[in-house]
Amino acid sequence: LGSGGPVGLARLLEATVSVHPSVRAKQGELQAAGFDLEGANWARFPSVSSEVQADDGTRAAAIQVQQPLWTGGRIPGQIDLATANREAASAAVIEAEQQVMLSVGISFYEFVRQEARIEIARANETEHRRLLEMIQRRVRSEVSPQADETLAAARAQQAVAERLQFERALETARVSLEQISGISLAGGLRAPDKLPGVPVSELEALDSALDFSAERRRLQALVVAARAQIDVTRAGTRPTVYAAVRQQLGTLSPGLDRTRAFLGVEFKPGPGLSSLTAVQSAASRVEASEEAVVVHERQLAQQVRAAWLDLQAQTLQLEPSRAIASSTDEVVASYLRQYQVGRKTWLDVLNAQRETTQARYSVADLEAGVQAAHLRVLMLSGRIDARSLSRLGP
Repeated sequence: LGSGGPVGLARLLEATVSVHPSVRAKQGELQAAGFDLEGANWARFPSVSSEVQADDGTRAAAIQVQQPLWTGGRIPGQIDLATANREAASAAVIEAEQQVMLSVGISFYEFVRQEARIEIARANETEHRRLLEMIQRRVRSEVSPQADETLAAARAQQAVAERLQFERALETARVSLEQISGISLAGGLRAPDKLPGVPVSELEALDSALDFSAERRRLQALVVAARAQIDVTRAGTRPTVYAAVRQQLGTLSPGLDRTRAFLGVEFKPGPGLSSLTAVQSAASRVEASEEAVVVHERQLAQQVRAAWLDLQAQTLQLEPSRAIASSTDEVVASYLRQYQVGRKTWLDVLNAQRETTQARYSVADLEAGVQAAHLRVLMLSGRIDARSLSRLGP
């Protein structure tokens, strides 16, 4: 898809979620789980069977309608199992969406960071070109030594190499985002003016993350599914009681009724004690599923804490870095004046320019890093998901 201008974060995330293979695969699994649930519910209804027999040139046929009356918990267990599997599949869709959005959000702000670095690198390149021209005039006038011009030319070339490096990184990020989202980023990206607020504390962020976590809901649904599987497995150790109506077709032997209604009992325990072993296996899966929930909660707590601390640390560094970058802007001009009166060397001037540029790079990195960490906390805590992207603006 083409793009006439800068692409906003919300649009990029929406486009990516709609086309990403992992999300679409989970949506397909959800659809299949819905059909499985529908099929499990149909088990409550009568079933129809027919049979044909041929013996000594004669044929006999019959149709039987059979309604289960008591299955030892098999049918309710299968419905509960299918319901839990559908819930797990639904949570898996949201889980895949969040994973994709987190990845794209990080790449988005990496793109923004590289764009900012390129702008700074271009300004640095322009300044080094100005310094080189100035020292070349001084060398031609034999005021400054040739070594100063050589040093200035090397620093100017280094500035060009930095810009080219950032442009390559930006192009790599652009291609990656275009491939994953299916939209053109020729017009660049547009960062949100302001992201929604994060929780007021790390504890609130963790509570929100636990409530929202799609992976946690999926794992909890798998616990329910494992318990339902126990009911289904135990039902295999019990008989099934059913009512049936059988209609005989063709020629009947004398004294036989064409239509019969009866109650039946069916019992298929399986070979040996396999059914009891299957119950024990299902119980073990419940324990494993419950442990998986605990493991995820601990991992989620670590993720939230890391994102929260990252946000706080970078936010605290941002204003001091801006102040440093602002103060270094005047250093180069000051060093040039002092160089002209012999109080600073040419190397001091070039080093001052390098420190100014590095300070600007640091500010650009922190600005993008704060926004990326902010977005990560929002997504982990559930304040931004695929259904609330409008909160990020256009």
